[in-house]
Amino acid sequence: MPKSHLRRWFPEGAGLLTDLHPLTMANGYWKTGLYRRKAVFHLFFRQAPFGVAHAIAAGLGLAVEYLQLLRFDVRDIQYLGGLSGADGQPLFEESFLNYLQRQNFSCDVDAMPEGTIAFPHQPLLRIEGPIVQCQIVETALLNLINFSTLIATKSARIIQAAKGDCVREFGLRYAQGVDSGITASRAAYIGGCHGTSNLLAGRLYDIPISSAMAHSLEMSFDEESGALGGVYTLSAIENDIGGWDNRIKLSETPAKFSIPGILQVQRYWDAHNLPVADVLYDLQDGLPQGQFFGFQEEALQPIPTGKAENLLQPIFREGKLVYSPPPLAACRAFSLGQQARFAKAPLVNYPNGLSEKLFQRKADMMKAPESET
Repeated sequence: MPKSHLRRWFPEGAGLLTDLHPLTMANGYWKTGLYRRKAVFHLFFRQAPFGVAHAIAAGLGLAVEYLQLLRFDVRDIQYLGGLSGADGQPLFEESFLNYLQRQNFSCDVDAMPEGTIAFPHQPLLRIEGPIVQCQIVETALLNLINFSTLIATKSARIIQAAKGDCVREFGLRYAQGVDSGITASRAAYIGGCHGTSNLLAGRLYDIPISSAMAHSLEMSFDEESGALGGVYTLSAIENDIGGWDNRIKLSETPAKFSIPGILQVQRYWDAHNLPVADVLYDLQDGLPQGQFFGFQEEALQPIPTGKAENLLQPIFREGKLVYSPPPLAACRAFSLGQQARFAKAPLVNYPNGLSEKLFQRKADMMKAPESET
């Protein structure tokens, strides 16, 4: 598989590429015995950036290598063992640190391939496995996929505005650090840029290299700003008898409610191979039937017939990689192909929403007592 720059950054392992609180939460699971339970988490966004209806999924190649590098070496364990809480006592128990050092990544991961057009609330990635491992990877997955998706989406916007003119990425000198500059160059190429001025990114990812574009070209576009607020949330947890209990995040803002279940996105195509609808459904329910409903509770239309595909593809099974990340040029070609096909579809009002069963389950759980969610 193509190698990313992460292996240069983390030759001994990327276990510490996380915030403190996922590890303290994992420690809590350990102390209570909950760490043995399986859980399902989804990574998604609630609103696309730049005022558009969709985003360009990116960062999966980096996430794959991160998960392969997920280990804690001796120095990591020594560092964690030296941390103290507010009471001056060690923050982590020795038994938990020994567990961290021995653990091997063993989760199932499904994700949208890089370059896929994605809509709000659709999971870009689903991870299922021991709740400790799912929790530890939260920060890094959000960082790697969230930022890359943001840059790929911005790149696609500029390419569309350029109307066929050549556009090259020139952001290294303005990036928030060398590592983000390389990640941005990679993601911008997926989004559609023709090349980069970043020599290191060019060598690492075989991106065409060119000199800087003139400031007059940069200034010819209206300034846009945007952010992609990635969310990583628990949606199901294994119960005492080996089944699944769905979980939902409640909020005073309805748009911030999460969606329960083990989620998959089905995309439907017409006879001309153009997209006609996306339906989010729970794998526990089987393929969606009947009608599907919008995220604002409006009824849309019957489930389309004809060609359909699941957007989340198997990446890891029990910690073993079962997916071959394509070369970056292939990701870019796939992205441009997706954009061309969606250009003929009404993206602003593109039908996408929840299956009938999933819509009803979410509605029921939103009304349930907090103890049941």
